[in-house]
Amino acid sequence: MFPRRRALAAVLAVGAVLGPAGGALGQGAKIPVVVELFTSQGCSSCPPADRVLDDLADRAGLLALTLPITYWDHLGWKDTLASPANTARQRRYAEILGLKSVYTPQMIVGGTRELVGSRRSEAESAIAAARDALAPAPSLAVRREGSALAIAIGEAPKTRSRSPTSATVWVMPYRSHAEVKVARGENGGSKLAYTHAVANVVEAGRWDGLAVSLSVPLATLGAQDCDAVAVLVQTDRLGPILAAGMAALR
Repeated sequence: MFPRRRALAAVLAVGAVLGPAGGALGQGAKIPVVVELFTSQGCSSCPPADRVLDDLADRAGLLALTLPITYWDHLGWKDTLASPANTARQRRYAEILGLKSVYTPQMIVGGTRELVGSRRSEAESAIAAARDALAPAPSLAVRREGSALAIAIGEAPKTRSRSPTSATVWVMPYRSHAEVKVARGENGGSKLAYTHAVANVVEAGRWDGLAVSLSVPLATLGAQDCDAVAVLVQTDRLGPILAAGMAALR
């Protein structure tokens, strides 16, 4: 697979999208709005949401991620992109947001707002609200260095009303584009396309408002088929996203 160059360029305007030469989201800059879509190849309601996510991925100021989940595999088709880590992340969101159950297609905007992923107008409203609520971000630099991913996060901006007591650094390797021919199940006979399909979710470290540097071996990420990676600095393990960026792996 090859990176979606338009999507990478869109986030580069406000995020940390880094190739071999490196770069960074500077301190006090506003982060991209992170949009996560939980979806499944076995769910007939999901393809419209997948298309919404694909459209969002090309926008400046957005970091759009597809997270295929595993719990619909019993419907007659095992999702070929699904990850237990994606499923666990969605279940944790459900706990934090007070939802009775998980469902697809579900969209999470900014780590705090949830909606049915195929409802484009609701997604637009949630993204606009999340953008208005964005606070200045700590600096974030992400780059591949040989067989490792180097992550550098700066101090909390002085303009923040308070520093978080604890935040998690999540690393999410993904395929920029994937196409799947579904043979059975609710989408049997369909050819489905996915944008920024996350293969794994790895907790790489913690950030407490002070500058920190992390080195994450690529071998620990489960990123063999991935060409890029997203990094999120997120409060309370899953909550408001304080910084976010992406980098090419190839």
